[in-house]
Amino acid sequence: GLDQALARPGPVSPALRAAGAALATAAAASSTASGAMGARQVACRVAALRAQGRTGGDWAACAGLPPVLVEALRVGAVAALPTGLARDQALAAAYGALGPVGQGAALAALADGGPAALGGAPARRALRVALWRRALASKDPAVVAAAAEGAATLALTELADPLLAAYAALAEQDALEALQAVFAAFGALRLTAALPILQTHATSGHPALRAAAAAALAAQGVPIEPAPRLPPDSDVAEGAPSQEATRDGPWRAAVLHTTKGQVALRLWPEDAPLTVAQFARLAQRGFFDGLLFHRVVPGFVAQGGDPRGDGWGGPGGTLPCEINPHRYGRGAVGMALAGKDTGGSQFFITHAAHPHLDGRYTVFGQVVGGQAVADALMVGDRITRVELSASPPSR
Repeated sequence: GLDQALARPGPVSPALRAAGAALATAAAASSTASGAMGARQVACRVAALRAQGRTGGDWAACAGLPPVLVEALRVGAVAALPTGLARDQALAAAYGALGPVGQGAALAALADGGPAALGGAPARRALRVALWRRALASKDPAVVAAAAEGAATLALTELADPLLAAYAALAEQDALEALQAVFAAFGALRLTAALPILQTHATSGHPALRAAAAAALAAQGVPIEPAPRLPPDSDVAEGAPSQEATRDGPWRAAVLHTTKGQVALRLWPEDAPLTVAQFARLAQRGFFDGLLFHRVVPGFVAQGGDPRGDGWGGPGGTLPCEINPHRYGRGAVGMALAGKDTGGSQFFITHAAHPHLDGRYTVFGQVVGGQAVADALMVGDRITRVELSASPPSR
């Protein structure tokens, strides 16, 4: 409740200030990595709430935390201000000083509630249209995707031309996830100028884009022929690794060395050969070394493997889904997706059984030791290295 008290309007009492300082001291003095990380996150959130988005303020409490986490905390503090034009202006002012994660969070905060949240105020809509034009011109696909999603949520029909320009830029980058968001905006805003683009993608190219384009056309009431089924070695699977592409495979076990401890995995090369081979190939290159666990939902999953550290990164290229009989029980290791057949390097470990994931995400491994470590992972913990073995684990 301390951070909520600090977020309330009005002066901050000396007692609350002292409590906030005590959290920062506890973070520095904590004898465990887990305690230090948790205390630093709370202390940083307190600092963000006290500053409420101002560029000034004491941010020493945030030292040592991943920048992506600090940005999310800062935007959350501004978003906690009372709804209205002043809050909108504070979020827009903060936008320029933030990186992609913070910018996306600011856009999401401004889109929250949809058109009804604007209360019919022209100034609030004009502020969003101006900021969204800027965001859609960003060179970062994550920011463009957040802007496209917000444009659809807010029904900003003024953004037809910026959305079309964003599509052209993203198509050159082959930014799969952001293109899906732009296609969804085309459909939600019923942009007839985008129909030729959608009709082209609905019948060719990556399966995820075909599905997104078909959905956008359906939203505009435009019928399309069912997309042809592509052979497994086309499009998505092109360039995907085989077991022979990794040294001494097939790999049947791995140990994740993390800043919290070790997590031992049994891998399933027979049931998810491409996914296991991709994981092993990246591990052999040292791709995972030093990467964050950027997403942790207690009781659900811990997710890592993103070189950007914000959920938008990957190794380049995509993998087809390999749905198999393995279930998402406690400790299942799955490939994260941004739509069908979009696997890359991000993976997750479940904290409990989640049968709603069955048949939707490739299961390619199972925790056989160190589940308590996986459960204790926090945003900001890191993979230090991945150790592979061709022999099945004894456990």
